Amino acid sequence: MKPELIAVSKGLAEYRLSENAPLRLSKAPGHRIECLSGTAWITVQGQSADFILRAGQSFDIPGDGLTLIDAVGAGRVRIRLPAPTAIGWAARLAARLQHSLHGQAAAAAPATAAEASSHASTV
Repeated sequence: MKPELIAVSKGLAEYRLSENAPLRLSKAPGHRIECLSGTAWITVQGQSADFILRAGQSFDIPGDGLTLIDAVGAGRVRIRLPAPTAIGWAARLAARLQHSLHGQAAAAAPATAAEASSHASTV
């Protein structure tokens, strides 16, 4: 039986899994896998070991390669999108400020070479 999507809400997806029918995730770095019931067996491309989760445990996907989530028997997992990081927020804010300051500097600059030359001679 294929993985069954049983609930979706903002930033979350919940799946029912059965043995030998893995859920495939790719390009999902930072997504958190939460085991809700049963046992989840996780294989991540590029990792030398597999990971086992029991109900109540979670795992953050470390890279953007293929990740397989299989059940030992049957189980349920929740996939949570990564939370925005403070660093990401700070970088976006800095970029906006830089853009804003650049726009103000451009507005304050003389529009033509003649104006620049005239401005330079009066200073």
